[in-house]
Amino acid sequence: MNFLHFKKKTWMKIGVVGACSFYVVFLSFSSLLFALPQDPEVVAGEVTFEQDGNTLNVTASNNAIVNYSSFNIDQDEAVHFILPSADSVILNRNIGDTPSLLIGDMDSIGKVWLINTSGIYVDKDADINVGGLVASTLDISNENFLAGNYSFSADQIAQVAIAQILNEGTITAADGSYVVLIGGAVANTGTINAPLGTVAFAAGEAVTVGITDNNLISIAIDEAVSAEVLDAEGNRVTDQIKNSGAINAENGKVVMKAESLDQLFDQSINMDGYVNAEQAVVTEEGVIEIVGSGDIEMTGEMDAEKGRVEVSSQADVNVEGQYNVSEGEFAITADSITVTGTLSITGAASFSANQDIILSGNLAVTSGALTLTADADANGSGAFTQNLNTSIETIGSGDITIRAAEDISLQGITSAGALTVLSGADIRTYGAIFTLGRTELKADVDLVIGGNISVTNANLILTADADLNGTGAFSQLAGTTIQTIGSGDITITGSGLGTLGNITAADSLYLKQAGAPASYSQLAGTQITTGESLVIESGVTYTANDAVIQVAKDFLNNGAFIPEASTVYLVSDEEALVTGDNTFNDLVVIEPGKTVTFEADSTQTITGILTAQGGYGKLLTLKSSSISIPWKIDARGVTDLSYLLVQNATNVNIHGPPLAPAYSSNALGNTGWDFSQSGPSWIGSNTSQLWSLYSNWNGGFVPGAGDIATFSGLATSNTVLDQNTTIAGLTLSSDFTRTLSLNAN
Repeated sequence: MNFLHFKKKTWMKIGVVGACSFYVVFLSFSSLLFALPQDPEVVAGEVTFEQDGNTLNVTASNNAIVNYSSFNIDQDEAVHFILPSADSVILNRNIGDTPSLLIGDMDSIGKVWLINTSGIYVDKDADINVGGLVASTLDISNENFLAGNYSFSADQIAQVAIAQILNEGTITAADGSYVVLIGGAVANTGTINAPLGTVAFAAGEAVTVGITDNNLISIAIDEAVSAEVLDAEGNRVTDQIKNSGAINAENGKVVMKAESLDQLFDQSINMDGYVNAEQAVVTEEGVIEIVGSGDIEMTGEMDAEKGRVEVSSQADVNVEGQYNVSEGEFAITADSITVTGTLSITGAASFSANQDIILSGNLAVTSGALTLTADADANGSGAFTQNLNTSIETIGSGDITIRAAEDISLQGITSAGALTVLSGADIRTYGAIFTLGRTELKADVDLVIGGNISVTNANLILTADADLNGTGAFSQLAGTTIQTIGSGDITITGSGLGTLGNITAADSLYLKQAGAPASYSQLAGTQITTGESLVIESGVTYTANDAVIQVAKDFLNNGAFIPEASTVYLVSDEEALVTGDNTFNDLVVIEPGKTVTFEADSTQTITGILTAQGGYGKLLTLKSSSISIPWKIDARGVTDLSYLLVQNATNVNIHGPPLAPAYSSNALGNTGWDFSQSGPSWIGSNTSQLWSLYSNWNGGFVPGAGDIATFSGLATSNTVLDQNTTIAGLTLSSDFTRTLSLNAN
């Protein structure tokens, strides 16, 4: 070989000669033996070299190849590669046994490739500004380079350590071009800029790089690193890829891929720096792609607005930091995933783990959906654990979905949309859950609610024993409240013994059985409130204990209701239906103008106090669902009945007196009732004497077919019968001194 040693203002043109290369250990950069690239040997193409002091100008044809005994750029030195066009490439290979140290400047309008199997180190003071850059500590054959087959590999014959490539300086590629760093290990603590282009880190023992005509880059790791990689000081590298610097590929793509055999590195990829690929198009050409065979540590910042961040590991991913993928997606796929600290994501987020997902820090997603899946490979193992004092939330918009084959434990969750939690085992909540959309917690075994749940304007579905095998109970712990606000049903399903606490349903509450009969017991001192109906379905036994139960619409019992010391209120003026044979402790209906319809032939037993009250001019109607079949009432305790309209009701309490409501109307079909003292009595008015005006009667209602109209000395005016009327009887007391005029039948 003929080597050239430059002196000031030296010029020479060299033709093509043979080439050689070999691997060495990455040695220390304590000093530079020679400044500027030394002893060039042209292997392919036409190349001229001109040195002017500390500046070296290299003029080369496209696809030129040059070997050097050393390739360094010292402080205050510069190397200019003068190429025919921005698409031209020059391959520079250091075949000496020392790493390349770049401290000064290197520039070109074209693309510069640098190969040094002993290592490449870009100093913090270095400024590299080129049309495109490939820097590699893996070699590529001349034949492959010239053929456009960009396969890089280590020298297996040399049997020395594969070197690291480290950038601490500033590397800038032209718009739409690339910066590709390849080695056994790659580290960046400096700044890399490739707007509209690609920044790629590839760490392996054999790597293939695909480059299209428009400079789009693809990376394939063909062989994993099989031995330790040493840094500039000869120390073991612990992170196969590490970025603690800044990467800017706005409107472009960032790719990081690393593969190694087990336990060679502490982390496959460690990301604690800043990465920007804003507005990267969501295609395979528009992502931040981070792929490792070992553990990946993500603790930095990324901007990929309208783009996609893909993190994939065959081992574990630990993640925290800030990631902006507005209108895009942030996706992690790994064996297990741990959120180690505060994690903030703008845009949609998806975590898929073959094993466990653990949250040890807060997770917030803004303007996007969040999906967390343990057991992504569906092998039956994988739990989701949210540790104490952590939170999960979507902000602005976005549903939350959590799936696991094994147990799921939840602390605080706030969803700007829906929430879906699905477990192949138990679900346990310990903190508050707030959602603005349909919310479903579905466990194949037990579902335990240990924190408040609040759902606004949507349904809440809580299911134990979801696989219907008969094992799995629903339990609501003391001190908790489950509620829907504005609108929304609550449906609770389980098998076996369960507990209920404070529950407020904006619409209806449904109690259901799963794979086996369910028995729900109300906790002491708690309350059930529904904006519509309470539905006890078949196979369910509901023991109310001392609960206060307020039902605004229907009380539908298709199972078994055990009242104990509870009080049931039928509230609101909405018409209500009561089905099933029910036993109540205290039953209270104080709603003027309300209609309560009881299932025909059903028996309503009240062992405590029965309070049924309408109002003056607005009677409370109690009737059967059938005109021909009565409903039955067995009031065994104290009754407080007034302002009622009773129809088709049979009092079956043969041991007590007839039911005698005050100021009430007998609408016929009643048995065991006494309306003799109920009125109505005429009181009259100085302004109107019409029979048909309810305010002229003391009960606030006009006598009907089952009523006895009474006229006594209480009358303050005459009476005019102004409409055809059928009544059960007419009583004229001796002290009635007014006139009754019959102007109708």
